Amino acid sequence: MVITEHEKIFDYSSMSTSDFLVINGVEFSVGEMSNGMSYHIIAIDIPADFKLKNDKCTQSAIDQILSAGGEAIIAHPYWYGMNFLDLLRLKNYIGIEVLNWGCEGDIGGGRGISSVYWDEILSNGRRVYGFAVDDVHYYTYDVAGGWIMVKAPNLTKEDIMEAIRRGEFYSSSGPKVSNLEVSERKIRLECDGARFISFVTIPTLGKRIDMGDDKPLTYCEVDISKDLFFGGKPRGYIRIELEDEKGKRCWLNPIFLT
Repeated sequence: MVITEHEKIFDYSSMSTSDFLVINGVEFSVGEMSNGMSYHIIAIDIPADFKLKNDKCTQSAIDQILSAGGEAIIAHPYWYGMNFLDLLRLKNYIGIEVLNWGCEGDIGGGRGISSVYWDEILSNGRRVYGFAVDDVHYYTYDVAGGWIMVKAPNLTKEDIMEAIRRGEFYSSSGPKVSNLEVSERKIRLECDGARFISFVTIPTLGKRIDMGDDKPLTYCEVDISKDLFFGGKPRGYIRIELEDEKGKRCWLNPIFLT
């Protein structure tokens, strides 16, 4: 768990146990987007005594977070009305919130999913990850609606953060992925049941597989060149997104091809 209060950092390390890990975090309001509103930047794995030296420059804030050993995530792009240039003008952030559950719910008005922003960044050659988060403010509808599943050998801050930095996690609001195999030619995926599975890539290409005979998909396999690139040379990226029968979604991090 990462707890990210606005503008305040607390040391939560004493809350961690052998089977429960808490990592320090914070949400900063910095700089200015094209619509006149400030960026919201999530800092994770940040020292409790970290002080932001300049809240006028968003890139400077990201650079300071990284210099302190943390990672920066761009919060709720869709809910905050960003345009793509607002994201492309920044660099060195590890990812964006592909799902902000609070913004998807009552107060957010259904503006919590930012997958289109993610694809625009990826299509422009950036290597960034997608994060699903709660953004809890009211402790009602906004709790336990978005999370990441991390592939790490141990439940330690060091192993979890190392895996996150490698992109070895997926984001979800419900569905679970049990296995992913990627070879030069094929992608194989196993999950706990999906209404559809989408293989999203550069514009005009890719593929969506829908369940048949009212039986949810638990396995699928695609030929990368034939199925996703119409027989052409694979390039850019591939990311996998699936939805279950309850409308809950799961986002895997991109497979970078070039």
